[in-house]
Amino acid sequence: FGYSILYPASWTVRALDEKDPREVLFTAATGEFIQVIVADNPEGMSASAWYVKQFPAVQVESLERIFIDTLEGVWTKDKATAYVTKIATPRSLFGITYSYGERTEVDFRTTLKMMLNSFRVE
Repeated sequence: FGYSILYPASWTVRALDEKDPREVLFTAATGEFIQVIVADNPEGMSASAWYVKQFPAVQVESLERIFIDTLEGVWTKDKATAYVTKIATPRSLFGITYSYGERTEVDFRTTLKMMLNSFRVE
């Protein structure tokens, strides 16, 4: 899907479906993982417009917007997921999510930010 991302060398990487790698998991030894999901964006919406369409109860003004290289996006309220798309040609939307399951300690929030900041799309 034309993206690159940095991740810790000790983590394992696997696509949920090798034939259609729209969902890729980057997993730590603790079982926590960061997932990249690719969604089609045929309407060419910005990440904030796409998010509000998916979750109509959310006010667009309440979203924290982010800009990374040629990407624009939004954080979810809990800052566990960022949705980003290319500014010039938003044909795909990328969700980058940190899942820590039922753990009481959140170990990799900084790793999520590092991975997000390294995310690039051709």
